[in-house]
Amino acid sequence: MDSYLNMAKILHLQGLDELAKANMLVLIVFNDKKDKAGVPYIRHLNKVSESFRDDKGKCVALLHDIVLNTSFTFDDLIALGFSKDVIEALKLLTNDLGDYDKYIDRLIKSDNILAKKVKIADLLDNMNLNRFEDLDKTNFDRIRNKYIKTYIKLIDDLEGRILK
Repeated sequence: MDSYLNMAKILHLQGLDELAKANMLVLIVFNDKKDKAGVPYIRHLNKVSESFRDDKGKCVALLHDIVLNTSFTFDDLIALGFSKDVIEALKLLTNDLGDYDKYIDRLIKSDNILAKKVKIADLLDNMNLNRFEDLDKTNFDRIRNKYIKTYIKLIDDLEGRILK
């Protein structure tokens, strides 16, 4: 972690904007990681990021798993100069509750539309069956029982907010 954090501090010192910093950071820390389909994890992060036109959305999408799947903390991200809006969205997108349903309920109860949009983009990529060379029952069940259910809840929440 120390070497990652030191590299990240160098990025901060170089005065990169948030999106460039997020891109560099995920390239450094997710370089050798694979997802559940066995493909480079960075593909997932890039795919989620491509769902957004604005830099803040792209930044949150790129970083949405960094605290959960690495030794980076929110304090590290704050020290690297990420904005309050990015940090707030990332906190909502990080399952620190140990219970997926409670985590999703917390996200839905929030007013953070950016975090909800990133989670929807994350779910859409996670539900993409084409990611799997050989889709087994475990992965299929996870998609059906976890991701699709969550996707519907988030879409219903956003629809309710739009139609108010």
